Amino acid sequence: MQRLFFAASLLLVYSAFAQQNNTVYENQYASAIRKIREKNYTASSIELTQLIDAGYAESEAYTKRGISYYYLGEYKKALDDFNEAELLGSQSAELNQFKGITCYELDQFDDAVTNLEKALLSGARNFEVYYNLANAKYALKKYSEAVTLYTKSMTLSRANPVLYNARGKAYLQQDKYKEAINDFTFAIRLDPAFNEAYENRALTYFRSNQYEAAASDFHSLEKLVEIPSYDMYKIQAELYYNSENYNKALEYYNNLVNAGIVEADVFYKRGRCYLELGNNQAALRDLNVASSTGTYSAQIYLDKARAYLNMNDMKSAITELNNALQADPKNTKAFYNRAILKEELKDFEGASIDYSRVIMLDPKDALAYYNRANCKAQLDDLGSGVSDLTEAIRLDPKNASYYKQRGNFYYRLSETERACFDWRKAAEYGDKKAKFQIDEYCSKK
Repeated sequence: MQRLFFAASLLLVYSAFAQQNNTVYENQYASAIRKIREKNYTASSIELTQLIDAGYAESEAYTKRGISYYYLGEYKKALDDFNEAELLGSQSAELNQFKGITCYELDQFDDAVTNLEKALLSGARNFEVYYNLANAKYALKKYSEAVTLYTKSMTLSRANPVLYNARGKAYLQQDKYKEAINDFTFAIRLDPAFNEAYENRALTYFRSNQYEAAASDFHSLEKLVEIPSYDMYKIQAELYYNSENYNKALEYYNNLVNAGIVEADVFYKRGRCYLELGNNQAALRDLNVASSTGTYSAQIYLDKARAYLNMNDMKSAITELNNALQADPKNTKAFYNRAILKEELKDFEGASIDYSRVIMLDPKDALAYYNRANCKAQLDDLGSGVSDLTEAIRLDPKNASYYKQRGNFYYRLSETERACFDWRKAAEYGDKKAKFQIDEYCSKK
């Protein structure tokens, strides 16, 4: 009897002790939750760690500490806690939602989708869960699904510019420019200082070739930001470059270079701006920088050849055309331009060879046949010249110049009847000067 009394006493003491400990745990847990509500996440994570180390290994304690770690940006620690909470049996909507957005921050997008969808199945119905699930779908390039989820999020939230901006980006990725512009415009209407929405709308205008509207948005954006980003300068430079406003494009390419950007594309396009504006020396400097950074495309050499030609340095121009052909042995433009320069230098045989290469690469180039015919005539091979002009006429049967020149060749070959036929054709197709030959040499025909 005495032993039974003693045992009962021990149970009462243990029960009182356990109850006292539980009260302490619950008070400390409540204190940690209060600190989370107050956004004092450092303090809440410390208190929850003390609780867990003291033996309060409840799933909710791990969940709440994981949330504290999430807001502190310690995503790996947060994910470890969420996994531990799951092992302890928790399947709460809150756990799944925070695990999902933590996976998203760790670039684990498939896991993010899985957990956020579990949060919906667990009863989560706030706009954030749809918004974050949409972000994860966007990261996985499932843009149509992202649009649907952003739209669902909008129905659960007051007009939120962030949501409209995000959905606009998903539309933009699908080349749905009208829908994207509408969303970015509404985001700006809700928040007139929303820099990202201005930049995204400007980019959409740019991609849809609405350059004037894009420029307007970039000007608005420049007033909103203290230091424009590299991307802003780059897109504006491209915008003006593509719309052939080379003075404005040059201004932004200068900004990029002055900011320390040494990309080949920047120097190449700034060089092209200088070239279009007639500053050939500056163009050559930039084009040389572009090629020295590793970009050895034929187009750079073609542009350098053009700069040298503008400076009447035909020898250097030919050298650059040779470089272009070394970079691209099938570049018809390089062969064509080199042929023209050789004609200027009275190297008719060399020019004829280059025109022949153009014809081999593009047998339907009527003008190449016409030019080769002129070279053949300079080499006293009028018969071959006639053959080339006949082919040019076959490819372009209403070109007055081809008929007139073939008529000239026939006349030099003493085939006056054929010459007169061709001159009449030339006049028929608009060559007013051909009438002189007809009056002079064909009046009796």
